[in-house]
Amino acid sequence: MKEIFENWILINRKRILENFSNLLEINTTSPDEALAYPFLKNYFHDINFQTEKQFFQEDLKNHPLFTNPPTYKATKDRFNIKVINKSKAEPGSKKVLFNVHIDVVPETGDFPNAFNPNFKDGYIIARGACDTKNNIIMIAEAIRFLKENNIKIQKEVEIVLAIEEEISGNGTLSSILHGVNSDLVIVMEPTSLLVYRGHRGCITATIEINGKSVHMGSDETGINAIECSYYTMNSLKELELQMLKEANNNKDFSIWKKPLQINFGKIFGGDWPGSVAERCTLVSNIGFLPDYSLDEMKNIITNTCLGTKDDWTNKNTMVKFDGLQNDAYIIDSTDDNIKAILDSLNKNGVDQKESYGWRVSCDAYLYHKLLKVPTIIFGSGDLSNAHSAHEKVALREIEKGILIMADYLSRP
Repeated sequence: MKEIFENWILINRKRILENFSNLLEINTTSPDEALAYPFLKNYFHDINFQTEKQFFQEDLKNHPLFTNPPTYKATKDRFNIKVINKSKAEPGSKKVLFNVHIDVVPETGDFPNAFNPNFKDGYIIARGACDTKNNIIMIAEAIRFLKENNIKIQKEVEIVLAIEEEISGNGTLSSILHGVNSDLVIVMEPTSLLVYRGHRGCITATIEINGKSVHMGSDETGINAIECSYYTMNSLKELELQMLKEANNNKDFSIWKKPLQINFGKIFGGDWPGSVAERCTLVSNIGFLPDYSLDEMKNIITNTCLGTKDDWTNKNTMVKFDGLQNDAYIIDSTDDNIKAILDSLNKNGVDQKESYGWRVSCDAYLYHKLLKVPTIIFGSGDLSNAHSAHEKVALREIEKGILIMADYLSRP
């Protein structure tokens, strides 16, 4: 297959780059993912896959894992794209569902014109190049390669192009509520072409601290909520150290020096530089391993924030969980699906002997938690380039991923 692929990619490299660039030019920051539908409909039609709009499931908002982000709106413009092979697989073929999210994080002042792709030194640079429009291209081109070279696809393939992965997980949750029938789910994320059999969890905590505002000249009678936040942050960092110490005993995540993190992503408070701050809000994403459930982590985080070394802070703090609530999960290392993909990796230039848990969370846990279906994480792109002001992906890596996916799909 390698020799056939090398000849094919020489002919198709320019076309792939053009299609990739066209997709990257579409700003699919939530809630505008629908802008990509016309392109994706035509792109998959070319490989004999049909697309359909799968609107938010009607009971989505009542589900306990539903998240209500600021951009949520259940309108006619909010839908996942379901992609189905028109060609029927052989009876008894393994059913594989690929999940790839369409949405991207917004462009920033450090990355202006992020939706104008640039090609430099073998990399394509743009928002979504690494996370994760590259993987939409990768799986589609693997299918195209097999079809154009009359190599039989031995799996029953379905693809969900999900929305809202970056802000909620509602797209994938909605897709699951519509019904999924699959033997394996592959969630495509920037893993540098390594396969992971689970991931750490991540929960967003919004911590609101009330102080007592006075003129700065009378600060001995006031309580500065911003200064109170120091106690909260210190307590959470102590929690991080404790969980990292416990993580040393978790073999499934043993490849990582730091498999979980507590990150303070936003802080805002105060009204006037001459006044003692009345309020301060911290927004933190908190990682955790499968040793703890979501409910256990909520209790631990709340108790940590209400159990600092400062009595005022403890009595005047409220903790809310109104953002990401991604559970942690891991599947068994002996699962046959892990072995099958590792075989395709090692056959095609990626050296990976064992699979571990990923130190990043994504929508994969939803399939494992709600459907009990073996779910793995795989894709092209280096995580360090995702969400960054230099987001990029190596085209050679995408090409290698196309070959790996083609090899995998051509196996019984």
